Amino acid sequence: TTESFPKPYTPEILQAADVVVTFIGGHDVQIPTGTEHVVWDVPDTPARTPAELRSIRSPLTLLVNDLATRLGIPGDQD
Repeated sequence: TTESFPKPYTPEILQAADVVVTFIGGHDVQIPTGTEHVVWDVPDTPARTPAELRSIRSPLTLLVNDLATRLGIPGDQD
């Protein structure tokens, strides 16, 4: 489908992750010992205009692509 929504996470999902990415000001997440934790400074998006959302999208795309490259994940990384 084209709808996206936040996916719930469990301790098991966090334990299995290579990297857990959270946003500044996001929910408190208990990161398992030994799991890499990256915090991205991404503005909160509710009540943003389309232009403001586009200005957030580009830097976020770069962060995602950089992480994917670092993890050796192939994909569309313009």
